[in-house]
Amino acid sequence: MKTRKLRNQVISNILAGLFLILALFACNNNENPTVSVVKNYVKQNPEYGNLNGTSDMPNWANGKRLEVRTDNGRYLFYISGNEVVGIDKYLENGSREKVFKKESSLTETKSESSLDENLPQYQILFQVELMSGAGTFGEILVLSYSKEIPKKERESTLRKIIKKEGFVSAMLYSTEEAYKANSSESFSKAHPNALKKGYLGQITEQGLFIE
Repeated sequence: MKTRKLRNQVISNILAGLFLILALFACNNNENPTVSVVKNYVKQNPEYGNLNGTSDMPNWANGKRLEVRTDNGRYLFYISGNEVVGIDKYLENGSREKVFKKESSLTETKSESSLDENLPQYQILFQVELMSGAGTFGEILVLSYSKEIPKKERESTLRKIIKKEGFVSAMLYSTEEAYKANSSESFSKAHPNALKKGYLGQITEQGLFIE
């Protein structure tokens, strides 16, 4: 009888182990795609430390957000499509500091050659595919512009640039400092008026121009 009980207990333990393995396998197969993107990124960038856990956060305008806990601290990851496009690190005082923002490879100043469109020189500071799949979002710098330029002209220029570049939405700046302030919390704190002075408006995914 004792031998039978022992055998049954061993079989029961083996079955329990198999069920656990199957459950873990199922969980891995059904893993949130956003979590997979973050795991791969952290694995390829060891400076962030070992991944300890993640928590879903409300979506941002261009995709998903995920709070990530590692050996080196707590981070907020911005994901668009299948790539990490931005990372904030939580500081001890509860604020966040931008530690990574994906830059566009198209950073050369462009001049419009068509006299009909009459576009000023502009620079694409950042671009990313929208999570909605609607197209590309861009951040544009026009050094020759300022808030003194009438709203109607700023809107018209931004719409022409969007059409030329194939964007569906974009932000317009007159200074690179304004762009940096909108991208980095630490830079914004060090330059509190930068965004206000250099932000000239944006065209939303719905086609609206707002300041």
